[in-house]
Amino acid sequence: MTALRLEAMTLLEQIPEENLVKVLAALKKFIRHEDPFWGEENQKHLRESIRELNEGKGQEHDLIDA
Repeated sequence: MTALRLEAMTLLEQIPEENLVKVLAALKKFIRHEDPFWGEENQKHLRESIRELNEGKGQEHDLIDA
């Protein structure tokens, strides 16, 4: 178990059980708001990309070494 996960579990254990659902909902909302991956624009782009791949419109590329 990573240190961050252990810390998160420790903090969650300190929250009264009746408040856990509210805390987790707020955390999920915060993560989606702060993380660009969950942004509406990126999600739309991902759905469109998946649709195109499923239609056979994907293009294979070599991996880029960084």
